[in-house]
Amino acid sequence: MGAAAFAELIGGALLLLGLLTRVGAFLIACVMLAAIIGVHWKVGFFAPGGFEYPLSLLAMCLALLISGGGMASIDRALSSGRRR
Repeated sequence: MGAAAFAELIGGALLLLGLLTRVGAFLIACVMLAAIIGVHWKVGFFAPGGFEYPLSLLAMCLALLISGGGMASIDRALSSGRRR
């Protein structure tokens, strides 16, 4: 429980700041995957307490893992704006 709370806190802060965006997205994606498998899977998809919301958060984190922080992130400012 403590590791999940730490990962969500640090991952959310990193995503909010746009600093180390891919690391923050990875942390939250791990927590969402564990939440889907461990808690929400047995409830189903379109049910109260189902896994559609954690799945959408997982999809958003995977998109950030692939694309990165974008033009307005601190990551871009620290890399002097050059694209890798």
